[in-house]
Amino acid sequence: MIEVPSNRAPRQERETPDGDAAVIQEHPAEPAEGSRAEADSAGARYGDKIATVVIIAVCITVIVQSLQGGIGTLAVPESGFWPLVIAVAVIATTPLIFFTANDSEAFPLRKMARALSIAVAMVFFVVLYEYLGFLIAGALMMLYLLRVVCREPWRATLLVGLIATVVTYVLFGVLLEVNLDPFPG
Repeated sequence: MIEVPSNRAPRQERETPDGDAAVIQEHPAEPAEGSRAEADSAGARYGDKIATVVIIAVCITVIVQSLQGGIGTLAVPESGFWPLVIAVAVIATTPLIFFTANDSEAFPLRKMARALSIAVAMVFFVVLYEYLGFLIAGALMMLYLLRVVCREPWRATLLVGLIATVVTYVLFGVLLEVNLDPFPG
């Protein structure tokens, strides 16, 4: 007879006072550690490939924008020079991700949603800044990050979000004289 492996733990029986057998414990067996490690490793390699493609796409965008903005020369660099140099250097190092994929830790794809929501919040901040000004757009972004992404209670969200926005504006807009429009128009 061929035995088929089961994902259930063996049944343990004991004899009852009237002579019948009674099951005293029956639990699903723990998954095999090897299969979990293999799945984590496969997930890490898959995540590394996705990350590499995203990094290359972002770097290509930076390169295009740098070239449109002008790069100048090494002696007289323009605004696009250093972003171009950094983007090219990052693209040059991306093959290392493929060669070290087996050494990396697993990064569940569901955690990417959190990182993507932070990136989306920053994009919305940039768009809203044009229409609402720094203080309102910054406060909205901080409130979203603290309440939705970090799941802070409302009291902490409002307190930290508003104070952080004002302190950031005072530091950069007032003390360092960065041109930040505090309000729309």
